[in-house]
Amino acid sequence: MADDRRIKMQCLLHNRQKQRLIVGERIPVLADLSQLTNLMFIAFKDSIDEDQVDILHPATEVKKLFAGEYGIFLSSCSRVVEVGEEIVSATLLTLWKGNPLVAFIMTCPTYQHKGFARQCLINIMSDLFDSGYIYLNLVVSAKNIRAVTLYRSLGFRNCITDY
Repeated sequence: MADDRRIKMQCLLHNRQKQRLIVGERIPVLADLSQLTNLMFIAFKDSIDEDQVDILHPATEVKKLFAGEYGIFLSSCSRVVEVGEEIVSATLLTLWKGNPLVAFIMTCPTYQHKGFARQCLINIMSDLFDSGYIYLNLVVSAKNIRAVTLYRSLGFRNCITDY
């Protein structure tokens, strides 16, 4: 039987040294909607987390994010990574109940294991701390061991707080 549990995790932000910016790392804009839709489909299709997003309608998911249906979209704290003209990784945040929440982290399978998500998260966490936020929250599938391991290595811990 598959483990369908979702783990709530939280990281206490602190003054951490920013990583060097990844070549092509920038803040997402509305014009990225189409590429983010394609990335979501590619990143989640046939993945451990495929059941966590509406994979048949990724444009709906991305539009909901930009429209604030998952909380206020924090575009200035979110990041995308471009290789050439293609967005290959995205870390997208919202403001949920007063705290930043990682709404989506996605990387094109051919660009996974290159540190894009890690470096973007470190830079985002530094920016959030500098902006006065105390915590960063996220929810992850218990069965996504690679993601859980990444988050723990960055200081995230399981959390029982209802956010």
